[in-house]
Amino acid sequence: MRRKNFFKYLCFFLILEIIFFGIFFLKFKKNSVLVLAKEDVKEDNVDIEELKQKIKERENQIIELEKKSKEYQKKISEIQQQAVSLKKEVNFFDSQIRGLDFKIKISQEKIDLLSLEIDKLNFEIEETNKKIERNKETLKKIIQNLYQIENESLFLIFLKHKKFSQFVSECQNFFNLQKYLKNYVGRLKNLRTDLESKKEKLQKDKKRQNDLKEQLKYQEIILSQKKEEKREILKKTKNKEAVYQEILKNIEEQRKKIAEEIDELEKELRNKVKVEGLPSPYKGLLLWPLKGPITQGYGATKFARTHYYSKFHNGIDIGIPIGTPVKAAYDGIVVALGNQDRYCWRGAYGKFIVIKHPNNLATLYAHLSLIKVKEGQEVKKGDVIGFSGSSGFSTGPHLHFTVYDARTFIMKQSRYCGLMPFGGSIDPMKYLK
Repeated sequence: MRRKNFFKYLCFFLILEIIFFGIFFLKFKKNSVLVLAKEDVKEDNVDIEELKQKIKERENQIIELEKKSKEYQKKISEIQQQAVSLKKEVNFFDSQIRGLDFKIKISQEKIDLLSLEIDKLNFEIEETNKKIERNKETLKKIIQNLYQIENESLFLIFLKHKKFSQFVSECQNFFNLQKYLKNYVGRLKNLRTDLESKKEKLQKDKKRQNDLKEQLKYQEIILSQKKEEKREILKKTKNKEAVYQEILKNIEEQRKKIAEEIDELEKELRNKVKVEGLPSPYKGLLLWPLKGPITQGYGATKFARTHYYSKFHNGIDIGIPIGTPVKAAYDGIVVALGNQDRYCWRGAYGKFIVIKHPNNLATLYAHLSLIKVKEGQEVKKGDVIGFSGSSGFSTGPHLHFTVYDARTFIMKQSRYCGLMPFGGSIDPMKYLK
């Protein structure tokens, strides 16, 4: 009887001791976890902070340049009109050249900024890799400890300790190790996700930097061309106002004949446009070739009736500074391109591109400063195909954008201006968002 009572009391005190020491060691281990967690996130931020500061400075420089560029473009817009004197013509050339200078500086600053961003990402990727390795090492140790404990029976663990409190401590350590394991597995997973995200951004930044470098190259070519055009106009006019006025008179007569020719043929072609087989009007089917305000709408607008010989505008005009990238509105094949200024200087579309799309639409991009694609080339929606300008019959830098029923589109020898695009046009706003 006495022996039974003895074991009964012994078990009771053992349970109390387990509860007491369990709570004590749980708190102790919890604090240890926090210490280890804090130690694990320590890193050297000296280089990264320096890079961040440089990035901020570069971003501020770009903001300042873009602000000045917008102010200058506003001035260009105010003087943007058909030149009526040689002096105004030269001033307009100078303003476009200055505007291109701003664009080139902004492109270069953006390239430099991306170089810093790429350096920062490379540094962060290296730091994340180090963290992953540290966490992997910690995981390895945790797993080894767990394996060691799991390979001992509860009875053997109990026997190897002189005090019961030590046994409780080791049991609690086992549970804490399991908690550690879960914590570090989760941390490792997050670090790997973060690493993949940084690598993906790095690739995008590198691509964007390459695109900007290519854009910069073309902008420098356009600048060189503009300077050459200015020299040409001074050479043609012999820097004399009377000669310039005679050239303007001839251009005006030629424009009238070209406009009548386009209107005559395109009236017939518009009548051949068939709704059947064309995509249903859908806002966003076509990508905007570039972003900017619509300066002229489609059709027999009030402006067209009062300013155009044809009384009809077969597309929309998007006002935009010279040297702005122009993108393909949809997937397709380049079926025509050319430079009509070679045949009728300032009389028609100037530098143009026509793309046929697989949905029975065709798109025309005119008054370009530079063409980047070749005839027969396949392009994807959003690909840069050229750069905006003011070639052909243009009072200032803009993009003329026309949408045709591709089944009516033809390239025909003009009586006045070489090979010219014609087609049955459709209001582009039916397909632009």
